Formats: sequence, structure tokens, C-alpha cells
Amino acid sequence: MQKNNKKNSKNVFNYIVVLVCVFISIFFDNFSFSSNIKKGNIMENQRNQYYKGMTLTELIISLFLVSVLSQIALASYSNLVARMRIYTASSTLHAALLYARSEALKRGGGVIICRSTNADGNSASCDAAAATGASAEWGDGWIIFHDRNQDGKYSTEDEILQVHGKVFQSSTVGSINSSPIRKQIKFNNLGQVYGTFLEFSIVAPEGKLDPSYFRYICIASGGRARIDKQECAQK
Repeated sequence: MQKNNKKNSKNVFNYIVVLVCVFISIFFDNFSFSSNIKKGNIMENQRNQYYKGMTLTELIISLFLVSVLSQIALASYSNLVARMRIYTASSTLHAALLYARSEALKRGGGVIICRSTNADGNSASCDAAAATGASAEWGDGWIIFHDRNQDGKYSTEDEILQVHGKVFQSSTVGSINSSPIRKQIKFNNLGQVYGTFLEFSIVAPEGKLDPSYFRYICIASGGRARIDKQECAQK
């Protein structure tokens, strides 16, 4: 990241140096007078210079300057949008996990959050596909429900507490992956999760964003979730 910043800064500096040199050249060109200008015509010459239009050289330089600044602004804006998507997705999932845990404490356990590929639909349901490969991706959304009959899966007898649709429109924008692979998480009456330590990684596709902006949600066996800038195994 630091190397990229240095490279970009160097390029911008080079552009600025070129532009300064060109504008200095134009400045002296506009204010220089040929030796054969008569003294009585100096005021008239200055007046004509003041009102004359933009030269071809000035137009080209202006377009070049606009192009350079536009490229810099577009790159910065794209990076900002990608970062905001990661931050928003991690904050949204983190809030959902905290909510599920608090409901489990309040209801005496049996609260499940499951990933759902049709959470945006009229009849949202938990994804029943095997939790392997791409099916472990939580970016399509999730459902939080109270498992009243304690069968470990969503049914019409259960109470839906929260439904959240897509946080990323496609995997080309970002993804949320669980490790170890899980399609649902269940909280007991103490707010604890069944199983071992869990991690959600909220990342962008390779090359779209510097990894230092990725976020990780770590869930210990006690059930409390936290957001970190590093992978949970490194803490």
C-alpha cells in the first residue's frame, strides 16, 4: 500500500512539474514583445493581448490538466466506495450477530442466524444447501429466528426476528466468508455459540482494494462478536 501511494505521489508530482513548466513558458510567451514594436503601440498591443482568445497550446494544456485531475479523482472515489462497502457490510453483520445473541439471552436460547440466498424475496428461508465452497458465502443475506421447536432448522412454527437481504450485489463487489464453514450459528441461553471459534472475513476481490481495509468478525465460544482489522487467528 505504501509503495502504491509513493508511486502515485511520484506520478502526480511529475504531472505538476510538467504543468508548471508549460505555464511558465506560456506566461513569458504572452508577455514578451518583439524588438520591432514601436513604443507608441505598446498600450494597444497589451489591450489586444488581454482580449485575445485561448491559443491551441493553452487549450491542449487545459484538457491535459482536466484529464489528469479526473483520473486522480476517479481512482480516489472508487477506492473510497470499495472501503465504505466493506465497512458497511462488516458493521451490518456485526450488529446482526449482537442482536441474535441478545435475543438468545432474553428468550432462554434457541436463537439461530442462518445465511439465506432468498432473503430479499417474499418467502425468505434459510439456505439448505451444503455449507461448502461458494455456498458458504453470507453476502446474499441472512435470517434470524427463534427455534421454538428446537429442531435446529427454520420451520413455520418458528418466529422470524430479523431478515436482511444482500449486503453485496455480487461477488465482484465483495464477499463474506465463514471459517470454519457454517451455514448457520445457534446461540444458547447463555449467549454462547455451539462449536468452536468462528470467523467471518469481509473482503473485496483481489486487486480491487488493499487487504489492510478488509475486516474480520471474530466470535469466541462465549458468543460475543467483535470486528478486527486482522484475521482472528492472528490475535
